[in-house]
Amino acid sequence: MTNDHAVWLFEQPNYPLRPALLDWLTANNLNPEDIPVDATITVDENAGTITTDRFVRRDSNMVVDGDTVLCDKVTVPMAVRPPETIAHRLTFTGRAERCSTH
Repeated sequence: MTNDHAVWLFEQPNYPLRPALLDWLTANNLNPEDIPVDATITVDENAGTITTDRFVRRDSNMVVDGDTVLCDKVTVPMAVRPPETIAHRLTFTGRAERCSTH
């Protein structure tokens, strides 16, 4: 499932949270230019990883099949946790649910 909020960050060059997202991706050894605007970015807190779609490149060029740019999924170790300012815009797995006490 695509996180529409994350997509929106990529598509809004003047949106205040966009630089924080791009800086966070870069700090985690992900090139923001390789990530499609409709990518789902998933943080797995248990595994300490980030999984996202990215463009397939050959010799620094995007690989195209007909009129479609090819993508694959990549999982990288999470070196830097997302700042709270963008965390609400990402998809998380492996988070412990908070229990309410009555």
